Amino acid sequence: MSFFRVRLERSAIGLSSKVRSVLHSLRLTKRHSVVYCDVNPINAGRIFKVKELVSVSTVKQKLAAGQEKKSLASSSGFTVIHRYNNGLKELNNMFES
Repeated sequence: MSFFRVRLERSAIGLSSKVRSVLHSLRLTKRHSVVYCDVNPINAGRIFKVKELVSVSTVKQKLAAGQEKKSLASSSGFTVIHRYNNGLKELNNMFES
């Protein structure tokens, strides 16, 4: 079974109550929130009505909230390979002597 992964990209502030009610029917209340909907004509019509506000992709399975958050996190640009346990103590000892 496949799902629509719908993410609210733009806010509904200043839009008509009809558009806001469509977003609430899709369970999208905050910007950058993500919901998974079944692929069917009803949900496709709802998404089509707010296509300017959302980004949509189809996925095979739903992700848990923790997995979704990890997938959205950006990389720091570097990888820590090894940490020294007493790194600061060693530096202080070097400068004191």
